[in-house]
Amino acid sequence: MRFLHTSNWQMGLRAVHAGAKSREVRAKRFEAASRVVDLAKKMKVDFILLAGDTFEHHDVDEVIVKRTVDILNRVTPIPVFVLPGNHDPWLPGGIWDRHSWKLVGPHVTLLTEATEVEPKNITALYPCPLTQKRSSSDPTSWIPHRAAGDRRIRIGVAHGSLDLLPDAVNFPIPKGRAESCGLDYLALGDWHGFFQHGKAVYSGTME
Repeated sequence: MRFLHTSNWQMGLRAVHAGAKSREVRAKRFEAASRVVDLAKKMKVDFILLAGDTFEHHDVDEVIVKRTVDILNRVTPIPVFVLPGNHDPWLPGGIWDRHSWKLVGPHVTLLTEATEVEPKNITALYPCPLTQKRSSSDPTSWIPHRAAGDRRIRIGVAHGSLDLLPDAVNFPIPKGRAESCGLDYLALGDWHGFFQHGKAVYSGTME
């Protein structure tokens, strides 16, 4: 089995820190996202995990949502699983209710519930969607332990801070969560750099 783990696209990022380069930074994010889906097709992955913060906030322009949807639709029929993060949490009237988002293809699944998902019969996904910007609660606390005889590949998908990272106070996640629950991989978003601790992995942001 082969899958691609990505996160923190943050489409609609204002990038004010970049000054005159802010427009270029925003454009580069679309280019990078396009390369991500091109890589997924080239590598013939079984599915893609987008572990939170696809969008910078709920008020991004419709054009940005449509361009993002167009990129995701290019990867069909590869399944894409999208997790709401703390910048784009799952809430009524948010970005996920936009008509422009509804144009995304059936190969894209928005992970809105903390419940087991089976994309393939050898795999179990454990999504941990966020419903608010900030919280001191562990979003992965619901993930069940591996049952005796369960030989499936078990993958958690979450957005938060491993408790060994600096300032890990927003959606804190125990550093040993993957191992304690019997996960084979914990796909994480939020930390703005590639980082791996055991079976917990941050994909990092596009920059």
